[in-house]
Amino acid sequence: MSGLLLDPWFYAAAIPAVILVGLSKGGFGGAVGFVGVPLMALAMPPVQAAAILLPIL
Repeated sequence: MSGLLLDPWFYAAAIPAVILVGLSKGGFGGAVGFVGVPLMALAMPPVQAAAILLPIL
């Protein structure tokens, strides 16, 4: 996990994913929150991506 925090692709995928999930949870994004995990899965294993976004849901 520590190597993941140094990877710029992690931040390039995680920041938009968290913003999309947050907007969707606030009611502004409609149903685009489901895109968060697949977007983060581009930069990390899908299980870890789901584990990071699970507390936000």
